[in-house]
Amino acid sequence: MLTMALVCLMLVAVTCFLGTFSPYYDDNLPQRVGMAVIFFFCVSKMKSLNETQYVETDLLIMYFGMMVYAVGTVYKVARRPNWNGVERRKVQLR
Repeated sequence: MLTMALVCLMLVAVTCFLGTFSPYYDDNLPQRVGMAVIFFFCVSKMKSLNETQYVETDLLIMYFGMMVYAVGTVYKVARRPNWNGVERRKVQLR
């Protein structure tokens, strides 16, 4: 169960990190800040799980749900018709 929890948290962390800086994911600033917070949560939780070597079942189910949601969002963004960059939104940081 520990390995599954770590894999779930790793996929969520990577997805949130890439989504935060991706111009393909159309979202607003609070959503990007929220993804950054989830990224830092996943990284800190992976560290604590690695130290304690124990995960509770209800938290494992929550991590699995977060992973399914993250993978589904990546799938939705990846299958957009404008993925080839024709109408890609430009992200401008000020």
